[in-house]
Amino acid sequence: MRDHPLKVRYSHDCGYRYEIIKRPDGTFQVWVQKRIRDEYLGDEGLWCDTSKMAHITDTCERAEVVGNEILRNLAGEI
Repeated sequence: MRDHPLKVRYSHDCGYRYEIIKRPDGTFQVWVQKRIRDEYLGDEGLWCDTSKMAHITDTCERAEVVGNEILRNLAGEI
């Protein structure tokens, strides 16, 4: 289970999001997730990690840059 995120940001269509989490070593980790919806999950849906790859940066600001770029690519907002 992950710690509470410092920042959460959603793509324009709310189909993807990222969370920034501060790690014990002082670095910041970006988790990118995709919303899964179906008739059984209802409107809220379920958030699933998009990959097993972690994006780790030295500052929260850089983590935001990485997360924003990933959202732009995934949601087609380039």
